Amino acid sequence: MTIPADHGAGTEISGLGFDGSGLIAVRPGRTATGAADGIAYFSPNGQDWQYAATIDAVGGWSPGVVKGSDYGFVVSGTTAQGQLVAYTSTGAGANWLPTGPLGNAAAESVVGATVAPAGTILAIGYMAASKVSQQPVFLEASTDGSVRPVSLAGVAGASIPEMAVNSTAVAGGLQVAVGSANGYPAVWQKTSGGAWTLVSSLGLVAADPRLRALTSVTHGPAGWLAVGTPGPVVLTSADGTIWGVAGGNITQDLAGVSAVAATSGPAGYVIVGKLVAPGGGCVADVWWSSNLTSWTRAHDVNDTTGSSQVLAVAADANGFVSVGSHDGQPAVWTTANGRSWETIVLPVPEKGAGAATAVLQQVAIHGDTVVALGLATTGTGAGASTVPFAELSADGGQDWQQVPFSSPGPDTVFTALTADAAGFTAAGLFGPPGRQNVAVWTSAAGVSWKPSQSSGLNGSEGWQIDALAPSGSVVTGIGTIVTQQSQQTVTFTLPAPPRR
Repeated sequence: MTIPADHGAGTEISGLGFDGSGLIAVRPGRTATGAADGIAYFSPNGQDWQYAATIDAVGGWSPGVVKGSDYGFVVSGTTAQGQLVAYTSTGAGANWLPTGPLGNAAAESVVGATVAPAGTILAIGYMAASKVSQQPVFLEASTDGSVRPVSLAGVAGASIPEMAVNSTAVAGGLQVAVGSANGYPAVWQKTSGGAWTLVSSLGLVAADPRLRALTSVTHGPAGWLAVGTPGPVVLTSADGTIWGVAGGNITQDLAGVSAVAATSGPAGYVIVGKLVAPGGGCVADVWWSSNLTSWTRAHDVNDTTGSSQVLAVAADANGFVSVGSHDGQPAVWTTANGRSWETIVLPVPEKGAGAATAVLQQVAIHGDTVVALGLATTGTGAGASTVPFAELSADGGQDWQQVPFSSPGPDTVFTALTADAAGFTAAGLFGPPGRQNVAVWTSAAGVSWKPSQSSGLNGSEGWQIDALAPSGSVVTGIGTIVTQQSQQTVTFTLPAPPRR
């Protein structure tokens, strides 16, 4: 099969379309004077092709999207003056008529189109993004020159409010969850047996209009602390209901972090941040406070030369443990006071043919037992893949051993990890993008992990578990269900891991 390239056509094909009579192929071309145009070729069967027409023989436009339907063909493109245009034809594509102009290419894009009855086309795309939003383009254009926007208000699933929950904590009978709502930092709370209530206000975050999200929340001796990025965002609350921007200079001190997490314990509060350094390396940015108002930077988390990133942190009665990576190897940092840290670099797990790099992403502590979960990368380039692994310390983070961990499928990622008196519970996803399933694992002592048998959770497509926290004798979780029509946040409880 060969599609011709004559009548000034180039060698590229902008696209193919199909209607009831056959197929159309469009190549970008040039007029005799050198102006850009589009050359259409028709085939009734996909095998035999012939020249059909030069679309807009005057020239001065470049074809982009080529589509067809039972009502004919449509080709959209951009003029030399930067205007979005479309042409439609029926039958064998010998005669093409322009529709009304679709807009300015500098302000919007058309990425799809189809043909409706009576010489009408529907074009879809998006507006140029602003700092806080990006709006869709949905137009109906006709060969009589009329163009009108199509309202999405009556189209189910066309507009889904953004909402994400990234972390949750429970203290004193109050559960607090943090994330984002319509692109802005958000805090929700509920009492035992009560309903969830949004307690953060737009005015709280209006001083910085950028899209941001809270990623971590914790409760300690001086109250609640929530952090997020970009910015960063650092909020505090004495009671979990009334929230304000953290006192002191901690927001300015953390400027530039690309990821941030927080924890609290008897020794106070710790915020860990990931800073991307010049040249692509990473630097750990760690801060400690006893009262949520004055903060002290840890002075030795980057003493080891190389690139370090700290991604998660947890507290126990004796101090804090954070995890991440150093120069591509799993790394742990421990401290008794939040200011002076010891760096422990672990070996890359031996997975399959051997992992090239590895990073710890989640950490949880109960008593002297510390569990950390992460991903090891095997292979390189297009053949690279990731496999999960687990590390265990029985002495508060000083000595570590890798323990067996398996996933129900490939491409595993972890989304949450928590600990309580009964053991450890982890959540994640597995499977290729677009077909991911949720997974839950439990371990009584962090030595061996097994999939949870909780009904209705494992193998559920279209949703994920975003946050876990211990609550009495159960583990409470928050997840997101996404369909083509809606996005919903759900809460649930899991039984605690079986005791040893």
